[in-house]
Amino acid sequence: DYMMGEELNLEGLQVALIYEDGRQEEIYDYEVGYFDSWMIGEQRISISYNGLETEFYVYVHGDDPIPDFQPYIN
Repeated sequence: DYMMGEELNLEGLQVALIYEDGRQEEIYDYEVGYFDSWMIGEQRISISYNGLETEFYVYVHGDDPIPDFQPYIN
C-alpha cells in the first residue's frame, strides 16, 4: 500500500520467465507501466518484456489524517 505522493518502490521485485518445462529465467530488462501516486484507489501496474505482459495491483490511500480518538465518558 502507498500514501498519496509516494513513489512506487520496486526494490526486491523479481521478474522471471517460467517455461513449460519448468525452467525459470530471471529477467532484468523489463518495463514497468504507469503509476499515478496521486490517484486514490487500486491501480494495476503492468510488467512487460518482449511482447509478454503480467500485472500486479497496488492501493493508494488518501492523505486525510485519521481523526484522533476522543473517548466519551458519561
